[in-house]
Amino acid sequence: MPVNYVVFDDLNLVVTRYVGYVNHVDVLNLFKSLQSQETDRLRLNAIADLTGADQLDFSPEALEYLSDRYARHLMRTAASQRTAIIATTDINFGIASTYAGFANRIGAEKTSVFREFAPAVTWLNLPSTAISLLHGKELTVQ
Repeated sequence: MPVNYVVFDDLNLVVTRYVGYVNHVDVLNLFKSLQSQETDRLRLNAIADLTGADQLDFSPEALEYLSDRYARHLMRTAASQRTAIIATTDINFGIASTYAGFANRIGAEKTSVFREFAPAVTWLNLPSTAISLLHGKELTVQ
């Protein structure tokens, strides 16, 4: 599966891992899975880890659609949510920045793109001890 996630309820956080080839259908399936949980997991702060993604296949229109769909859901639920995207390659950083631009324009979701975990953890106001949980072998993705 190209997109997996794990929920850290104690941190009010969902971490998604993108692996190999990923397209907008994979992300839509992720949204549906998170939304169908007993508790609406789309309302949690998020780290989207793109470090394992070999290819992100998203048109600008698909990025705009995904950000719009997510934002509309957050507005319906009156949720205030932050998403930190970790992208280490230039191409993935560019694609993630395009998504962030669309998401921030709408305003329901605050999104920022980072090249490393530490600044993302700080931006999300997580304890510094979260870095080893999020970036180490300790994380078992569902």
